[in-house]
Amino acid sequence: TLDAAAAATAKTFFANNFPSGIMGTPAYTSATVPFTPTKTSDNQVAGTASVRVPTTVMKIFGYQTLPLSVTCESRFDIGNTDIMLVLDTSASMGFPQGPEQPSKLRYAVVVAAALAGCALGALAPNFAVLVGTQTIGRPLGLALDLLIAVVAAEEVPRNSRAYTVSVLAMAGGVGAGLCVWMLPLAGVGTWGWRIPFAATVVWLVVARSLSRHLPETVRFESAHAEAPRLRTPRLATICIIAFCTNLFLAPISFFQNRFLENARGYSNFGVTLFAVLTATPSAIGLLVGGALADRYGRRLIGATSMALGCALLLASYASHGAAMWGASIAGGIWLGVAVPALMVYRTELFPTANRGRAGGIVTTASLLGGSLGLVITGHYLDSGHSYAAVFSVLSISQIV
Repeated sequence: TLDAAAAATAKTFFANNFPSGIMGTPAYTSATVPFTPTKTSDNQVAGTASVRVPTTVMKIFGYQTLPLSVTCESRFDIGNTDIMLVLDTSASMGFPQGPEQPSKLRYAVVVAAALAGCALGALAPNFAVLVGTQTIGRPLGLALDLLIAVVAAEEVPRNSRAYTVSVLAMAGGVGAGLCVWMLPLAGVGTWGWRIPFAATVVWLVVARSLSRHLPETVRFESAHAEAPRLRTPRLATICIIAFCTNLFLAPISFFQNRFLENARGYSNFGVTLFAVLTATPSAIGLLVGGALADRYGRRLIGATSMALGCALLLASYASHGAAMWGASIAGGIWLGVAVPALMVYRTELFPTANRGRAGGIVTTASLLGGSLGLVITGHYLDSGHSYAAVFSVLSISQIV
């Protein structure tokens, strides 16, 4: 029977496992424990816990808290039970927690520093100072990408990592789209170019929210082994792929605005419209690519979609009108399919303690490839060669 004593014991048990005020929930007393045990029709015991949890992102939309209710049932049953003893003999049991900084603290610091570096560009008195501020802000932004990728790889199951990367990439695309939509503001006056840089200070609220509400990762809170030696052949392979991929994709993306203005006669608004409308459908590719890569494998999906995407983007620079729009949209979708499959390699092929370091090295190789591609493209375009001709030569790198 569920008498008063049993109900009080159940509430005490709940209070011991869900302390008053935990995770910002409303405080309660022994007389107002948010847990109600009940007796079911078949003489079993059920319980319902109800609480209002504070929000993080939804506060922006005016929702400070949201209701949460969970129901459970305890059933008396006798069945066959196997008892097994499992001993972990791996090296992870022999290494205590290292003296590294909490991941949530690293997140908050990197986000705040990256945003501050970018925002300072609005105050730059000359081009040299502007370059200096972005030299600080952009690498910190890349560091934040690495942190997010590592945490995503460690916090989700293996068969969901590519899909998780696709969702993260789509979220990043939304942020990039906001920047693109702000480009027309640069034409409001001689000072208009400062507006997009100044707008980044709005996102400092994200750093504040991270420092207060983001939970620690499981890896930081649990014991883990020291960083083993990186496997050089595997790392070198991923670096070569990243280098060659960005050798083509960086300039074909970077020079798109210049191509539309000079070769196709688009206005600033037309360039913005083209960038948004052709890039937005790539979200379809991201979601589909993540699901396909988790189901059929990374290599097949990544290699096939990357080849198709690059070929279509190359065709967009050799065409006009509707054909150019269609090729650009289709190329973006196919590249979107490739992103989750290829990005997950940066973390999945390396052990936990080496994922951040390996990701940093691969990103450096990617940046070097992109920088070289930009220099080569700029040189030959200034020499009078067409966009299609230059990008056709660079596309050879995609054979890798």
